[in-house]
Amino acid sequence: CPPGHPFAHRTVTLDELRGETLILMQEGAGIRQVVEDELRRRGTRLRDLSVSLELGLQESARSAVLGGYGVTFISRSAVESDLAAGTLAEARLEGMDATREISLARAAGRAPTRAAEAFVDFVRERAGES
Repeated sequence: CPPGHPFAHRTVTLDELRGETLILMQEGAGIRQVVEDELRRRGTRLRDLSVSLELGLQESARSAVLGGYGVTFISRSAVESDLAAGTLAEARLEGMDATREISLARAAGRAPTRAAEAFVDFVRERAGES
């Protein structure tokens, strides 16, 4: 959300979110699926919320929030620099555990290259694994 938004730096309830203008990623986007699953688990559907925009790219949703058009669910990694700079603020939805599973596949029987190992290390570091 924008830094001056009432949701900024706090945990909000589902009822509070119902009254807010919501910007969503397009159907089929990973983050949207996570949000839909979590809301459904809590007995709510997206159509129960005030969705004003559906956009195809994380960058589009980010820009819409920066422009003051509403709030969105977005991958933290997509807005880390905005959060650090204070141009966006984080808010959390009470009771929501919006985590995604990311899988890595490799060809069996092939020795990994240094670049591949560096990539795996990078992904694990970003995911908080050791």
